[in-house]
Amino acid sequence: MIVDPIVAALVILATAILGHSLPRVLHRVATRPQRILAAAAVDVPDPLTSRSAFQTLIDAMPAMINCKDRDGRYVLMNAYQAEMYGTTAAAAIGQSAAELLNAQYGQYTGGLDRKAVETGLPVGPIEEQQYADAKGRVRSWLTSKSPIKDDHGRVTHVATIAFDITEHKRLEGLLIQARNDAEAASRAKASFLATMSHELRTPLNAIIGFSELMRQAIYGPLGSSKYEEYVADVWESGRLLLSIINDVLDLAKVEAGQVPFSGEALNLTELLHRCCRLVAPRAASDKIAIEIQVEDRLPLVHGDQRLLTQIVTNILTNAIKFSPAGSRVGLTAASFTTWIELRVIDHGPGMTEEEVAIALRPFEQVDREHARKHAGTGLGLPIAKALVDLHGGELAIESRSGAGTTVTIRLRPHKQNPTDSAEGTALIDAA
Repeated sequence: MIVDPIVAALVILATAILGHSLPRVLHRVATRPQRILAAAAVDVPDPLTSRSAFQTLIDAMPAMINCKDRDGRYVLMNAYQAEMYGTTAAAAIGQSAAELLNAQYGQYTGGLDRKAVETGLPVGPIEEQQYADAKGRVRSWLTSKSPIKDDHGRVTHVATIAFDITEHKRLEGLLIQARNDAEAASRAKASFLATMSHELRTPLNAIIGFSELMRQAIYGPLGSSKYEEYVADVWESGRLLLSIINDVLDLAKVEAGQVPFSGEALNLTELLHRCCRLVAPRAASDKIAIEIQVEDRLPLVHGDQRLLTQIVTNILTNAIKFSPAGSRVGLTAASFTTWIELRVIDHGPGMTEEEVAIALRPFEQVDREHARKHAGTGLGLPIAKALVDLHGGELAIESRSGAGTTVTIRLRPHKQNPTDSAEGTALIDAA
């Protein structure tokens, strides 16, 4: 049996360090002092029963390890800490931290020791203030102290272990600074985009409005078919530019977390039919039919009506854009145990897995001849996915090259009774 409780306690401490990660060791030291105290009554292999053998063990530890008596004087110290203090382990015996390092640090660490002695409870782990070592190097430490008691429960010594976290703190500071810089840049970008969008939209609305008046010949004919053609081009270009500006602003708001969300119980059947009516002119222009099939008594969905409308119209517009003339785009809705699932199905050129990943990244478009024929920023799907995420839902894309694309959206039902509205299957023939 071991008769020296100091050696016994530090044996347990050292072997714990060798076999476990830093956070786990510190947790055990701070919350399970009984493991250390129990060491005084357990068998330990013979090589560790002497001070010299144990000193060799702790000298190999990359941490400060020591033991002090009730008066704050060292009875044991490892080589790592001795080097920090500019002394040797043997020379440190009988001295205090104030004598070895400086009075300020001695007062600080002495206070922690007294707390462990007076309460009989572990102290830490705590991040110690930065102190200079014997060579003037300023370091930070993660320290834990545990009291060692005799057979009568009286605290006789305090065991300490301290890990040098100077580099961790430096990296942590860099990460915090990088995060703050990124947040500042994001705020600056959002502010810039909002300002520029306003400055661009004001004259652009005037261009679109006046060109619309001229296109409709409200105040009489323009006098030449060429003028009518040019005015139509101005109007279409203005509408496209306004759409791009709105997309960029929407993305900036999403990235900055500034999208207002007003969750309520929504009749999804009505919303889907309204979205189909919104995209019907585009579908008619491209000779695409929209087929909508909604499950009877579809439950109410929890969401923001404006944002859900934007999600569905974005995906429908994308499907129409890439569908061949004369084909159909399908829109279905069905309820499951925990989800309401929407699907938009087209019969366009489809995409590979790599192209699907590209399509979901902002400002990137699939590099295909068919895709290059269509103007746009490539923000429709990324914005839709971000808004679905805001609803706590999921957006997934299934596609194969040459076999069309299916976009699936899963949304949470509102915790109420199903709606009585049941519009069944309808065909919006825009051809």
